[in-house]
Parts: sequence; structure tokens; C-alpha cells
Amino acid sequence: MKKLISLLLICVCGASAHAVLKLPRIFSDNMVLQAGEPVKIWGRATAGAGISVRLGEDEASAVADDEGRWSVELGPLTASKAPAVMRIDENGETGVEIANVLVGEVWMTGGQSNMELGIPSTSDWQRIKTEGDYPLIRYFWQPRTTVAAEPQEDFNPESKWLVCTPENLEKYRFHSVAVYFAEALMKDLDTPVGMISSAHGGTPMRAWVDQQTVSESEDFRAIWEDFLKRRDAYDYEAALKQVERTRADYEAKVAAAKAAGKPLPPRPFSISELHKPWPDSPDAFRTPAYLFNGKVAPAAGYTVRGFLWYQGENDAKAPSSATFDAQLKGLIGAWRRAWGDESLPFIFAQLPSYDSSEWEEVRQKQTAVFQNGEHIGMVVLIDEGEEKDIHPKNKTVVGRRMERIALKDVYGRTDINAYGPLIEEVDFQGKTAVLAFDLDGSHLRPVSAATGFEVLAADGTWKPAHAEVSGDSVIVRPEVSGKFTGVRYLYTPWAKPLASVFNTDGLPLAPFVVAQE
Repeated sequence: MKKLISLLLICVCGASAHAVLKLPRIFSDNMVLQAGEPVKIWGRATAGAGISVRLGEDEASAVADDEGRWSVELGPLTASKAPAVMRIDENGETGVEIANVLVGEVWMTGGQSNMELGIPSTSDWQRIKTEGDYPLIRYFWQPRTTVAAEPQEDFNPESKWLVCTPENLEKYRFHSVAVYFAEALMKDLDTPVGMISSAHGGTPMRAWVDQQTVSESEDFRAIWEDFLKRRDAYDYEAALKQVERTRADYEAKVAAAKAAGKPLPPRPFSISELHKPWPDSPDAFRTPAYLFNGKVAPAAGYTVRGFLWYQGENDAKAPSSATFDAQLKGLIGAWRRAWGDESLPFIFAQLPSYDSSEWEEVRQKQTAVFQNGEHIGMVVLIDEGEEKDIHPKNKTVVGRRMERIALKDVYGRTDINAYGPLIEEVDFQGKTAVLAFDLDGSHLRPVSAATGFEVLAADGTWKPAHAEVSGDSVIVRPEVSGKFTGVRYLYTPWAKPLASVFNTDGLPLAPFVVAQE
């Protein structure tokens, strides 16, 4: 009996030596680590414990500090399609093993509903459902609404890396832009690709930046102060009673309508209103920094090649639209600062065509951020979109255009053209204007009657104009002869039917406005 007790004590003591060893969920089975860069691995253990991390022939060690925190750096690692096991030892004994690890290219994605749109909802679903058994593509999935008042060390407990299979694509509704990007990149580079998903529909940029950006930026500070006022005035009990009164009143009206054989009345509330979180705020997933804290901060430091971003719909209206460009610059800076690298590539999607006011002006601000920033790419989608549906189903084109930019700007491919034409210069010549473009090594497609152009007449109004492609230039003339001092192209929310100027790679001319000083 004494021998049995001694044996149990030895087992318990042995287990306790590793009981504290823990890694964030992003370090888990099926993960992809970034190739060609130092890779940081971190976690917690017993204070003072010796930690060793091994992946193949690469090994690094550290000692846990007084709070049990530790981190090591592996690599740079060589890309590998061969599944490997990462072992994390504590005090010389294996504590954690992570299986099916690949080394390749890792990208972090973010945004709102058009980045979040599940792949089964896209126009290319039937193809990808058949072809999408891609063991080299891994997707870090996390629950949709994960908000926090403070930056989190780890993701929601349900978060995990998943292998790209038709079953997982459908069950977990992988974000479509991420998958179409990864599919193209995997094939073009012949390497594993890992995508870390982080998107939530109906969210503004303010929810995706850190508290420092919110506090220090004039453009975010007013939004933050407004939130604080609304939060302080928020009464949970009063809100709950109001919901109960609204429900009781509606149920009474439904009962009366049924008794009278009349149509049921429309509900006086939306599903999103019913899901407003209590008591944190009237609108927690839109709260400044809350989504950053819950869905971005836990990944900060995990080595990635860059970021993909598709958002703007929620901010393309007053008052947010007035500072859209400043907010976007602030967001890019916040994500790069979280990773400690101001040069990390950031590729975003410009708003596509859609019948909504102010989108035309927001597109100009997106272009300005792209042209005035460093290591920033912009996908032009003015030739895409649906007039009455804010969620266009063709996400293949978004992912593939993002991938073209990554191939050229990030991976150094010189044999492709990644961008459509961008306005470079307007030469006003009295009754005509000659437009010159940055063509990124491509050429314009010939067009005898280009649509979508307008000129700024002497009376200060914009008038329709005739335009034609001549070589790699566009010549613009007003429909009614007269002097004009400005030219613009596709400056309208729903512009898709008018998109007429493309390069020989099929990429569209970006909308623009140019006026003489």
C-alpha cells in the first residue's frame, strides 16, 4: 500500500511540474508558421522553469520570468509541406506537443461583413466545394463576436486551426476572401498558406483599433468620448423593461391580428437590437477597441507576412465618412504597431459599386491613403458589386486581385501587373483634356466611346462628357462645347454599368476627381 501511495505521489508531482505550461490557442494543431522570418513562440509556465521549443532541427530555449511568461524565437524557418510536430519542454520533459504543423505564408485578415461573408454564400461555391480539399491551406477560425474591454492574451476557447476541406469550408463558413486569396497564393507559390480570420459584420473602424489609437487620435477621440457618455447613461434594468414592454405589446397586436384574420403586424425591433449586449454598452461590438482587444490583440506577435482588410461600408456615412482617411491610416498604424513592424504590408479593398450615398467620396479617401502610404496595396472593385445588395457574391475576384498585389509588391514577382490604371496627370487643352495614367507596366484597352466621364463646367456643375481611349491616354470632351476646369470618372455610388476603361490585364481604372486649382 505504501508503495502504491508513493507511486501516486510521484505521478502527481510529475504532472504538477507541467500543469502551468500553456500556450495561446493560436499555437495548436494544424497551424502554419511563417517561412523566411524569425518566428516568436510564447506562453506561460511555472516561474523560473526552463522552456525548450523544438520544430525539426530548429530549437530555442528560455526561462519563464517571475510571472511565468516566456517567449522564444525560432528560425528563420524554411517553407515545408511536410507535417511536423512542435514540442515544448518544461524543465527537460515534454509538456506540449503540437501536431500537423506546416511552414509557409501566413496572412491576417480583418474587416466587416464583406470580409466575413461565408464561402457557401459566394457565386463560386460549387467549384470550391468540389475542388477545395487543400491540405496545404489552414484557417484559424474564431467565434464571430469576441469583444473585450481590455487586450486579451488568448482567443476565445472555441478558436482553432482547421484544415481546408469541403466539409470544414461549409461547416465553419470560412471567410470567402481569405480562402480565394489563399487558394491562389498556394498555387502560385507552391507553398502552404495559413489565414488568421478576424472579421465581424456591421462594424466600424473604431472597433478594430487599439486603445492607444483611440485615445491619442483626434479623429477617434470624439467617437470615444461619445461612447463614454452613452455607456455612462446606459441603464440595464430600464433597457430590459423596455424590451419586455415592446415584446408584450407586439404579442398583443399579433394575437389581435390573428383573431381578426388580418395580416400580422411588422415587428417593431430588429434582431440586431435584440442582441445589443448588456450591460457593457448599448453596442459592444461597435465599441472603440473592443474587437481589437478580443480578436486582434491575441494574435499580435504571431509572425505574419501581412494583412488583408475589407471594410468601410459602416463608416461610409456621416459623421464617420468625414474622417474616413484619417481613421484608415490610424487603423493601419495600430495593427502594424501591435506587431512591432511599421513596414508590414497592408492590402485593402476599395468599396465596390453599390447604390448608397457618400461611397463615391469615401473611395477617393481610400485612394489617397493608398497613394500616400508606404507598403499599402489597394484592390479596385468599381467594376464589381450589386446595385441593391451590399454583399456582392463574387468574392473570387476580390481574393485573386489581392493575391496579385501580394505577388508583385510582397513576393517580388516582376512578370505580372497587379494594379489597374491610376490617374497621373490631366492636361487641360481648352476644349479637350488629355489624361495620362500610371499603368503599372500594362496598357489601356482600346475604347472608342468610354463612359463614366464628367467635366466641371464654368458654372460650377458637373456635366456628362465624351471620352475615347487613344493609345495609353484618354481624350475627354464636354458634350456641350465650352471651357471646363475639372474631370472626374465614375464619381457615383452605383458605377458598375459605366465602368469602361481597363488595362490589358482586365483591371479597371480607379475612380478619380481632378480639378484645376
